[in-house]
Amino acid sequence: MPGVEEIIEQTVNETIAKLKISGLMRNDSLSPYEKTENLLYHYNVFKNANEDNTQTKKIVENIDRALKMINDDYYFDIIQMLFFDKLSREQVAEHMNTSVTTISRNKKRLVESLSVILFSDEYIRNLIF
Repeated sequence: MPGVEEIIEQTVNETIAKLKISGLMRNDSLSPYEKTENLLYHYNVFKNANEDNTQTKKIVENIDRALKMINDDYYFDIIQMLFFDKLSREQVAEHMNTSVTTISRNKKRLVESLSVILFSDEYIRNLIF
């Protein structure tokens, strides 16, 4: 049975390959955080794409797997509301009965967590260099 590191590495490599094929990695100057935001913003498009497209299915599966890893976070719903439902930070703050600052801070934290999962090799490389 593969270890967590092996699973993460395999997931990262598959995701990177699929992103390159889909054209989302054309701009190598984007940080892993920015790439993660792009994936989340386009998630509904990927999810609603032709089910016969195995590349798109893999992208959705990788995003879903990463989302499952953080779904027990109290502020997890921020991802759904901001990226999938396209609500404003003000609307999310009102819905969650908190401040826009709290929403922004937790959105950043959650996206950073996802970027480590989805782009771990690249994320580590950016930290070191």
